[in-house]
Amino acid sequence: MTPDQDLLALRNSVDLYLKGLANENEPESLYEPIRYVLHAPGKRIRPILSLISGKMAGGHDSIIMPVAAAVEVFHNFTLVHDDIMDHAASRRGNPTVHVKWDENVAILSGDMMVGMAYRLLLFSETEHLRDVISVFQDSVDAVCEGQALDKEFETRPVVSIPEYLTMIEKKTAWLISTALRIGWVAVNGKDGTDKKLHNLAILLGRGFQIQDDYLDLMGDQASFGKSIGGDIVEGKKTYLLLTALERAEGDDKLFVRKIMNREVGFDQVPAVRDMFKRLGVLAETETVINQTFEDTYSLLKDFEGNQAYEVLKLQIEQILNRKF
Repeated sequence: MTPDQDLLALRNSVDLYLKGLANENEPESLYEPIRYVLHAPGKRIRPILSLISGKMAGGHDSIIMPVAAAVEVFHNFTLVHDDIMDHAASRRGNPTVHVKWDENVAILSGDMMVGMAYRLLLFSETEHLRDVISVFQDSVDAVCEGQALDKEFETRPVVSIPEYLTMIEKKTAWLISTALRIGWVAVNGKDGTDKKLHNLAILLGRGFQIQDDYLDLMGDQASFGKSIGGDIVEGKKTYLLLTALERAEGDDKLFVRKIMNREVGFDQVPAVRDMFKRLGVLAETETVINQTFEDTYSLLKDFEGNQAYEVLKLQIEQILNRKF
């Protein structure tokens, strides 16, 4: 099969596996929201990375599919709880769980998904379960720390760009690292190669999140699945906003402060976009994204010659070239 066909087959296999989860009938208020989240269409970036790395290590599905699914279930848990904290009304073009049901349902269903993720790790036939759980738990710790920093930043008057980069490394990049490492570790344990995969994934995750910040302002709303400019309205301290704060003067600085104080609505998003363009924020962000992605490709070359290299390369290219 071609790499494109391989990726499609992996995505279909993940979807099929997820369809078999959370099929209990009672209590309906617990399992229906979980099915709503897990059975919805998605790009499945993280579990596909897990399957690819497992195949790079020579593993078979009985070892790598449960750990790949565990990563996807945990990722979706973070989205459910993030949406509550961010007061998000939609996700992937659909109502968020706390909007479709209520916050109590969303919290409890999310909690259950964490338990499901750990149970899936136990389903794997890996001989390296301790290493697998260690990799997974490191990500749980990092994601929660990153989310805590993200929420702290909302009320802090000053956040540096290095602090922001630390936050997104924890909140976003570590879970991508876990996704890419855990398939390999399930097959071979921590043998050194997983550290190379970690370094690759951290760069990929950093670029992914800065790109996400950019697309929140510059993406197509129909494709993006949520309101364009949501980060601006929420006053989130993204790479773009922090760069604007460094560069703005006079009225522009006052406008940036209004954004940070959540005094800007969706009707002002075009004005924010114009200001960011004038200050060179958009061009600077594009440069940083492109440089991060170039560095990612450099690390990717370490895996040339592996049987699954072309599939990994294609998956990374699709992540880097996404428009939503």
